[in-house]
Formats: sequence, C-alpha cells, structure tokens
Amino acid sequence: MENVSKEGQPVSTVIRLSDLPLCASLATFGIFPVFIAPQDENSRRWEFSYPPSKEMGGIITQYWNRALAVEPQAFALNLKLLKGRLYDAQSRRAS
Repeated sequence: MENVSKEGQPVSTVIRLSDLPLCASLATFGIFPVFIAPQDENSRRWEFSYPPSKEMGGIITQYWNRALAVEPQAFALNLKLLKGRLYDAQSRRAS
C-alpha cells in the first residue's frame, strides 16, 4: 500500500539528500543512509536515501541554520566512510 497525503498525492517513504557534509553530519549522530543511487540516469550527482525520523529533521534544521555542533574527528571519519560507499557504488555502476 502506498502512503498518500490528504491531497491524494503519494508521500515519499524515504528522504533523499545529496549534500555530502550533511550526510556525514547525520552519520555522526548515528543516522546512516539505507541506499545510495544516482539522481537520474545521466547525472553525476548521487543521492543518499534515509528513512524519515523526527530526530533527523531536527539535525537537518540545525545544519542549515548553522547551529549544529559535531565532534570533528567523528565527522571526518564519517565523511571518509560515506565517500568510500559512494565510490564503491559508482564503480559497481560503471562495471
């Protein structure tokens, strides 16, 4: 069964983000993507897909308001981790 809004429009069951530092910030708080895919067939940009959560919404708001504080070494580690997953997904797509 598909999720539907009050207006009858389909509601996404995942949140798609393409901002790598934001995704690394989420990972620092223990929120990791469940799927990584290109935005479209010919795109060089990739999206990280997450299940929606209330905690995630607050972190994203703080990030865009420049009010989010993260531990620098954990952020750097998660940035490397996500880049590795991204490069792995890109190499699997190319082969």
